[in-house]
Amino acid sequence: MIQKNMQEMLEHWKNHSKKYYLYDKSKDPEGLNNVCYAGSPIWYNKFLGYFQMLVIKKLFKVIGDIKDKNVLEVGCGTGRFTKLMINKGAKVTGIDLQPDTIMVNRKKIPNAEFLYMSATDIDFEKETFDIVISVTVLQHIPYNEQEKAINEIMRVVKQDGYIIIMENIKHIGPTVFSNSPERWQELFLKNNSVKILARLGQEYFPLQENKIFDSIYTVNSWSLKRYLKNRIMLALSYPIEYLCPFFLPRSYAVHNAFLFKKIKSLSSDND
Repeated sequence: MIQKNMQEMLEHWKNHSKKYYLYDKSKDPEGLNNVCYAGSPIWYNKFLGYFQMLVIKKLFKVIGDIKDKNVLEVGCGTGRFTKLMINKGAKVTGIDLQPDTIMVNRKKIPNAEFLYMSATDIDFEKETFDIVISVTVLQHIPYNEQEKAINEIMRVVKQDGYIIIMENIKHIGPTVFSNSPERWQELFLKNNSVKILARLGQEYFPLQENKIFDSIYTVNSWSLKRYLKNRIMLALSYPIEYLCPFFLPRSYAVHNAFLFKKIKSLSSDND
């Protein structure tokens, strides 16, 4: 398997933006076809999007009140988490590599700022933001560039500020560069300037993991019988997914979400 390099990933996101932001907003108002599993049925992506949002809300509960906090969303996608934070009273800046998405977000969410910008080159002064959040973004940055992106996140978050990430811990593909939970933590904790406050699993989906649920990637060949079976299995998966964190290890999930707190300035050792 050949994985894309950073330049190829930049081109990938430009093409992705054009292809997957032209969706039916009456059926997919959150643009999940763009930010979850592109090309998958909307009912499947709604399931994934619902539980992603649930996990992010849990981490914000740990942080507490974010009213008037300056938040940077790295890889804001279609703005679903932007709206969550705006509704909580935060001042949000979203950056992304999808130009079409950025333009639509500016019209759809005018009380946030959206910029075309890479996670590996964040054009803000150090310690600008109280919170930095990045959901399934670092996993799409090639391994040789991930540490650079994380250093940029660490640089722009304030001392005593918070970092939320949710990243793939299982799958590797041409555009997916996952790490083990331990490796994601190591990348943030290696300079001893942050501490971890919480770690949650996301997308356990045991019916799919055990092959009871047919692969979403065969959707075009589904018969009516297979379609009905999968819709039933997905309906059963909602209550099961709620219970999974109580009975399954976080490492069983496809994604893990982390909440870090920056406990000292990166430049404090040089002051």
